Amino acid sequence: MADLPKPVHDALLAAVGRPVAEAGAPFNGSDVVSPESPPGVRFLRAYRVRGLWLVWVEVGGIGHRFHLFAFRDAGKGAIVTVPVPRDASRNLCTASQAMAAKG
Repeated sequence: MADLPKPVHDALLAAVGRPVAEAGAPFNGSDVVSPESPPGVRFLRAYRVRGLWLVWVEVGGIGHRFHLFAFRDAGKGAIVTVPVPRDASRNLCTASQAMAAKG
């Protein structure tokens, strides 16, 4: 996540709304939270297809799941969030391929 361009990094943090652990770093995959708990969200991967950024995260808790976020370059360093189908978390690869095909 540290290698993401700053506008994409900031858009991801705003979309998630809470701290995000780096890929491979400890994260709280459970629903038991204490002040010392690591973040409940972990970055998995991101890649760019033309002007579209696709970002995968893992979300802990009782409803543990994976989530796809999409962001588009809007020019002049701006990033806009792109709506992702609600069922995208079922298969991140398939959802990402569909989003990339749309451009």
